Amino acid sequence: MGLFDFFSRKKKDRNYEEDIDRVFDASFGGATGGKDDFHRPEMRQHFVFDKCEEMIECSHQMEEAKMEYDSVTSYLMDIDIIDNLPDAQRAEINELAERISVLEADRKEYQEYSNRLSDVRFAGIRMYEDEFPANIERLKENEKYKAVVKRDIDVLSGEKANINVTVEEAKRSNTNLKKWAFFIPIIFGLLLVVTFVLKMQLYWDITTFLCIDIFLACAAGAAVLIKNQKNNTTITQGKYNLNHVIVLLNRTKARFVSITNAVDYVYEKFNIHSSYELEYLWNEYSDLKKERARHSLATDDLDYYTNKLVHELAKYDVNDPVIWGGQVEALLNDKEMVEIRHGLNTRRQKLRARIENNSSRAEQIKSEIMNMVNEYPQYSEEILDIVKSIDSSRGI
Repeated sequence: MGLFDFFSRKKKDRNYEEDIDRVFDASFGGATGGKDDFHRPEMRQHFVFDKCEEMIECSHQMEEAKMEYDSVTSYLMDIDIIDNLPDAQRAEINELAERISVLEADRKEYQEYSNRLSDVRFAGIRMYEDEFPANIERLKENEKYKAVVKRDIDVLSGEKANINVTVEEAKRSNTNLKKWAFFIPIIFGLLLVVTFVLKMQLYWDITTFLCIDIFLACAAGAAVLIKNQKNNTTITQGKYNLNHVIVLLNRTKARFVSITNAVDYVYEKFNIHSSYELEYLWNEYSDLKKERARHSLATDDLDYYTNKLVHELAKYDVNDPVIWGGQVEALLNDKEMVEIRHGLNTRRQKLRARIENNSSRAEQIKSEIMNMVNEYPQYSEEILDIVKSIDSSRGI
């Protein structure tokens, strides 16, 4: 079943009129003439492509969050199983954990790099060891993309401000031209009066003066008219450019919010501030892991008791018993177990919120596209064909 299968049927029992203005405000920046632009094929295609791409991104975000949500939930279930073990069985687990803890302490004495990473952070990186290099590269790419999108927003915001200034200057110029258009006839009339006074009082030949007066009046009027037409052209072109910039700016801001959420989530997940810090942690982890392997003194005993712990936990249906080999302090220290549980619950709440937000946004996008289908039934087949082609090409 495709992501966009909901478009295969018409919804006739819902009134979308009240949402149309909001949809156009979101898609065309609330600019005048936005709905008229929807009659242009390229604008319809841009609208549908953008919405479908955003919906696909929401779907991918939800799938990723759901997978991690299931992993965190499984981890919490394991904690519940261990906490609810009968006293005798828990004592056996604690005894194995104590032996492992002692062996770990002995081995750390011979580790040159033991203080570079905390045990908690080391264990946290080990949980994601297989995917850590990919996470680093993906975070680097996302940070670069975020910087590019932010730069685009700054450029578009500056362009928007420049267009507004240009349009306002043209409007002020037209206001001044109206004043000149009012005064030019008055000045021309005064010149005529002066000319006829000269003729009557001094008996001058006023033909030349009349020609000069008429020429000046015509030149001034023509200048006002030409400047007014030029300003009107500037205003019209400015409004068109402004609409286009607003569409691009809104689209870019939506991408910025999406990529910022993805980057911030990784920052919070690993308690870092940049991909360089994440890469540094990975390098430190790799070095420390090598040193532990090289300088480990009780490897055989440690492996034996760790495997025994895993085997014992597996008997009680613990989903991921292997991970507890690196979390023995939590088995022995209730406070640390509570902290782990609290951290997992916090992560699960955030993952649930992320899933709900993406699901809500996906439903909103569906509604927006259907709004367009109902608002413009003459384009409904074209819109639905675009959606189906994207659904088919993406294989979802």
